[in-house]
Amino acid sequence: MNMPVVRLEFPELISCDNLNVAKGSLLLLYCPNLQTIASALSILENPLYEITFPVLTRAGSINLTCTGVNQFNLPLLQSVDGDFSIATAGILSDNIASLESVGGTLTIKSSAERLQFPSSLKSLKTLVLANGIGEVDLRGVQIDELRFTGTGLETTTVIADDRFNGGIKLENLGGYMPKLQGFHEIEWLTISSLSLREVAPNMEQTARICFPAARRVTDRFHVQ
Repeated sequence: MNMPVVRLEFPELISCDNLNVAKGSLLLLYCPNLQTIASALSILENPLYEITFPVLTRAGSINLTCTGVNQFNLPLLQSVDGDFSIATAGILSDNIASLESVGGTLTIKSSAERLQFPSSLKSLKTLVLANGIGEVDLRGVQIDELRFTGTGLETTTVIADDRFNGGIKLENLGGYMPKLQGFHEIEWLTISSLSLREVAPNMEQTARICFPAARRVTDRFHVQ
């Protein structure tokens, strides 16, 4: 008889190569001294109350896909070498208060009210916003590519510097695009794979894309 694992405790573990938790019935994951994960940290859907690694400072990649988790905390995490994906019910700025670098793509899918990145995070290669965070403040962060994808972004407000020194990609949007503040100037814009819908008198479906403050796209503008 296979018994479900509901508790995983490693009180003395300091480092490991991979820590992968598949979808299951885990209620507690306890690693109070884990400092480094060389390759991958992956936690999929489990009925965890919270995900906390209080002294973790570095990981090769991180995938937190636990949509029922309201609390996760990586207060000392400084660097993720590859991709960093967060799909939880809640996220606060303090959860990643020490983050300095993400080598790959940072993906955030959350219904949190507000997110502002720590001042220690100066740049990102790619930021993907994939669900309805209430407000995201990107001011002061250099982002090469900002990508909007998924549904529920019509309730999201994204705030950026007036001169956004990167590009924006709209991809596979299933609702309306988020509200934008700032973004007077962007480097490039790509619009692709849209399924935006708006009722219009003489059209069954129309796509509504609005950049209310944009004055200049300095490089390329593609509609695919």
